[in-house]
Amino acid sequence: MEQYETEEQQVEAIKRFWKENGLSLVIGALLGLGGLLGWRYYNDSQIEAKEQASFAFRKSF
Repeated sequence: MEQYETEEQQVEAIKRFWKENGLSLVIGALLGLGGLLGWRYYNDSQIEAKEQASFAFRKSF
């Protein structure tokens, strides 16, 4: 890990890091969030479909 002599050097290093990696980090975070929300939506829709099928089956008797 690089040692910085001044706070200004540290700030510049952070700015450089964000300039080099910021877009990738944001895209990765959005893809991860989108995947999580998509999985939850899919899972909830599967549960809903199974509940409806169960209700229809019980209603048929």
